[in-house]
Amino acid sequence: MESYEVTIGNTTYPVKCLENLCGHSMLPYKIHAGKSVHIVANNRSDLRMEEGEQYAIETFGTTGRGYTFEEEEDCSHYMRKFNLKDS
Repeated sequence: MESYEVTIGNTTYPVKCLENLCGHSMLPYKIHAGKSVHIVANNRSDLRMEEGEQYAIETFGTTGRGYTFEEEEDCSHYMRKFNLKDS
């Protein structure tokens, strides 16, 4: 990310990365291919990028708490399930 703050109206807010979303590896016709790239440093993974792999590096900035959450009534992120058979 290029900035640590954003001004909305007359108020300046700090901007930080969402800690529980990641970038990811990609394969032909499968954009979410398995390997995750954390956007906030951590010691939770020992996976390494390998030559020839492709990745989507996504920083997901927020002026909120820094985490996403799922609720039945209000969901803000969606992903296609690739293992489903067409009806």
